Amino acid sequence: MLYHEVESQIQDGDFLFFRGTAFYSRVIQRWTKSRYSHVAVAVWIRKSLFVLEAVEGRGVRLFPLSMYLRSGCKIDWFKIIDPRVDREKVTQWFLDRVGNNYASPRQLIRSFVTLPFANALDWSTKIDKNRWFCSFAGVEALRHGYGELADEVIPDEAELASPGDVSYIEALHIQGTLKWKEEE
Repeated sequence: MLYHEVESQIQDGDFLFFRGTAFYSRVIQRWTKSRYSHVAVAVWIRKSLFVLEAVEGRGVRLFPLSMYLRSGCKIDWFKIIDPRVDREKVTQWFLDRVGNNYASPRQLIRSFVTLPFANALDWSTKIDKNRWFCSFAGVEALRHGYGELADEVIPDEAELASPGDVSYIEALHIQGTLKWKEEE
């Protein structure tokens, strides 16, 4: 779907899933057995559409969605379809963390390698809540949007979620793949 035709339909809090082609993106997809390498949340600011995201080397930030699409990124748009989700709370959670650091390499390794073993053995799994990777941040933002209902509808293991795992949350429904222009 052409971005300029659907841009006005994308709402604050909708989720955007990236299918990256860079080496790092392919490693994430392969390691997590996920179709996606990155997840972000949409937010409108002064009539421009941005993504709220956690990015390696940059931390939690705002970035223009159009710049990703112009560069040829493959991005699937997922609409929040559960009316119990407060979209404003989803985006505000992310906005409150802009400037926070990205997860440390230790936190990433711990989350995707050692944490499953620690959970199985019922060991403490405390992680740094001021450092984020994209899927962890996306799930936490959605939990915040659900408020008191979060524990009923969102799995507890947010720190274990891959971008693909996030795309399976029932509150989200795929609308299609955004494209900057028709492919030639």
